[in-house]
Amino acid sequence: MDRKTFNVLVVDDHSLVRKGIISLLQDDKNICDIYEADNAAAAIKLVKEKWPDLILMDISLPDDTGIEAIRHIRSLPDFPESTKFLIISIYDSPEYYYRAIKAGASGMISKSISPRELHEGIYKVLEGESYFGSNTSKDKISSIIEHFDRMNFENNDPETVYLTRREREVLILMFKGYRNKDIADLLCLSPHTVETHRKTFMSKLNVNSVSELHIVIKNSDKLTKLVESEFPITTELQEG
Repeated sequence: MDRKTFNVLVVDDHSLVRKGIISLLQDDKNICDIYEADNAAAAIKLVKEKWPDLILMDISLPDDTGIEAIRHIRSLPDFPESTKFLIISIYDSPEYYYRAIKAGASGMISKSISPRELHEGIYKVLEGESYFGSNTSKDKISSIIEHFDRMNFENNDPETVYLTRREREVLILMFKGYRNKDIADLLCLSPHTVETHRKTFMSKLNVNSVSELHIVIKNSDKLTKLVESEFPITTELQEG
């Protein structure tokens, strides 16, 4: 069956990854044009100019998270609902699946997948289906959505908001005066990943600056207890 041609925007701040994906896509005769961006702002600007049919989006970007970039793009005037989002990331957890779906992405796949699976994911998403990798069933995705919906995961109430263990660790160390590089060394992460966790928990708490974050924490018994705790965090604080 003949497939329609389409345009793609690849958004990733790592040039080697971005160029590698583009190189793989250039062999697909159904793709007319391939655009690229290395940050959220550049991606949004390109979307306004080109309105691509498919956006391959990394989660961790220098100026914002890919999740927030998707939300921004979907809120643009005249945004065509036919435009699809497929997240490509090193992160592979139910939480990120849930956040991707709620932001409006049709799927999420790992950067470690094969070229064949990348093409499979692209065409599944363009055909209106969801795709989270060949080993992730629709039943599993439905179960993840149900689980996080029950947790009221996307609420911004500091007393009930869900923070992952990594987000809690970054928050504690940040409030103890550690810089991103120091936190990265302690947690065996890259500074870029630490920054992504910071942006994510700030988004969850609906704050845009460190000063706003301080105010929210000061007014929350739960978060005050968390940031005053010792590192590494206790089991109670990890789960509470």
